[in-house]
Amino acid sequence: ETITVKGVAIVTKGPAISVRGRCKVVIEDSYVQSEEWAIRMNGQTSVTIRRSHVEGSRGAAKMSARATLTGRRSLFVGALERKGQSTYRDNGGNEWRRGRVPNPAPPAPVPPPPPATPDPLQASGPIECRGNESLRLSRLRIDAPRNGIVARGNCSVVITDSEITAGRVGVAVQGNAQVTIRRSTVHG
Repeated sequence: ETITVKGVAIVTKGPAISVRGRCKVVIEDSYVQSEEWAIRMNGQTSVTIRRSHVEGSRGAAKMSARATLTGRRSLFVGALERKGQSTYRDNGGNEWRRGRVPNPAPPAPVPPPPPATPDPLQASGPIECRGNESLRLSRLRIDAPRNGIVARGNCSVVITDSEITAGRVGVAVQGNAQVTIRRSTVHG
């Protein structure tokens, strides 16, 4: 399964991004902040961070097994914990800091979703994509008690100019599903 996140702000109390198995995640021009680990990786996972801010109170990333984290022109705030055969690849231009950045602000490329005209589609979640389905979601507001969007199987989901708020997981991806998020916010 593959998730591509571009221009997104993720702010959460739990892990902002949790990757297991053989998942691949690409995060570009985004802001990720967690009151725990910003990124947790286990298994033969791959996470690539480009031009983004990644911050966790317990640490920026916790890796185990054969996980691979690759960074390029990004700011990482907090520890990097590696266990097993996990690896970190620095592709240049990264900065690592300890502790919290005072009053961090999302980088300029992360605009808020545009104002709705006239009414955005509203849902109480979850929105599900299964099998070989393909969904394009735009100007969507989800307020879900558990999961906002669930993608399973070989489905493909593109989310644009949306706001997703969930009690547990903003976007859950399983199997070979692919999710692309643009100019949106995810809280979960």
